[in-house]
Amino acid sequence: MEKPLDKDETYRRRLIMAAHRRGFLEAELILGRFVDREIMNLSSEELADLERIMALEDLDLWEIICRRKKTPPDLNLELLEKIRGMLPAPPVSG
Repeated sequence: MEKPLDKDETYRRRLIMAAHRRGFLEAELILGRFVDREIMNLSSEELADLERIMALEDLDLWEIICRRKKTPPDLNLELLEKIRGMLPAPPVSG
């Protein structure tokens, strides 16, 4: 018999599914990569912060991730920086 899912595990699964089903491909790729690598390491508070970040419209979120738009003060900046860490490195010119 399978063990019932606890509240955080159910929450994590819902966030994983939401990250992989974005309307904007770039946001989906970055958020999907982030949740695949980090979701099990996030605290309950960070999960709630991630949900707030993911509630943003895709284009707004993308502009914030790329630092083209100011980060709203209610977002967890440390978590946002971890998400930004999923961006590919810019090409080296030379």
